[in-house]
Amino acid sequence: MEPESTTNISEAEAKALRENIQRDAKALNHIQVGVCNSIFSRIMRATRSKQAWEILQQEYQGDLKARTINLRRDFETMKMKENETLNDFSTRFSELVNQVKTYGEDISNARIVKKILISLPEKFDAIVAVIEETKDISKLSIQEFMGSLKSYEQRLSRCSEKSLESVFQSKLNFSLKNAEKKSSIQEHSKGESFNGGRQGRGSGRNWRGKGRYSSERKDEESSQRCNICKRSSHVEKDCWFRGKPQCHNCKRFGHVQKDCQIKTNQQASFTEEKEATKISK
Repeated sequence: MEPESTTNISEAEAKALRENIQRDAKALNHIQVGVCNSIFSRIMRATRSKQAWEILQQEYQGDLKARTINLRRDFETMKMKENETLNDFSTRFSELVNQVKTYGEDISNARIVKKILISLPEKFDAIVAVIEETKDISKLSIQEFMGSLKSYEQRLSRCSEKSLESVFQSKLNFSLKNAEKKSSIQEHSKGESFNGGRQGRGSGRNWRGKGRYSSERKDEESSQRCNICKRSSHVEKDCWFRGKPQCHNCKRFGHVQKDCQIKTNQQASFTEEKEATKISK
């Protein structure tokens, strides 16, 4: 504080006083330059740096007692978020503890450990129970305590990754099965349509059967087909009709032309028509 009169001070004291006044003016200038215009209007009448600083401190931080109460409340209500890692929570918690200690309140390690234990989410319940049962919290160091928690978190992370991979693999297998099932249904439908075309030729609907077969043949030109039964659902070595006789009359497998039932029926029909023609004459 500047004395009311400088007549009774020594030359050394006067020199020190001038230096202090210069330093204070420089500090006040730094404070005023470092704030925006809206805040500057509140400290523009301050004549000393301490006066300007106290105005800002009272307005933005409140007095010491109010600030201490706010920090204590923040300490008691702090919780770890579900999507927050232990490293992030530990950093946030340590910053708050340091602020509380700055304002003169002493916080023991045991209190910090107890606070962290009740601040963890449910996924840490297992390790919390183990620590409470096997450790003396009053003697447990924060480093050892956090090391146990981080090891457990890493284990949870590995289990979560395996579960996620299992879900993805299940979805992939399900998709592949659906694709195979769909492909099998499509191939089965093509095979039935092909058989229908051949039966049409055998029963006299020649042009209709040939047209259907011709259309399907064009669609299947780019796919691999069996040279025995002409289907696209399998290759020749896996063909059901491989090694079986084929009728040259109806083109079916399992019998030869002389035993063809369709040929017998056609001959019988032709004989009946011939006899009917003779009778009518």
